[in-house]
Amino acid sequence: MKNFRPTGKRTITPQKAIKILQQNGTIITETEAELILDFMYKFAKLSVKQMINKASGEKSPEVKTPRKLFK
Repeated sequence: MKNFRPTGKRTITPQKAIKILQQNGTIITETEAELILDFMYKFAKLSVKQMINKASGEKSPEVKTPRKLFK
């Protein structure tokens, strides 16, 4: 998450995320809530980008794993 820079106003605060998760039986710290929210916002941004690329007909680049990685 080092390269992720939030843009715009976020509507869900870490405190609100903690309350929501507590209602469902999950206890987390504020730091964990911030990490979860960062991940969720990054994932949402990626999903929107993929949908836009799909709608425009643009082919996403194929990423290959280096062969030396699994030897």
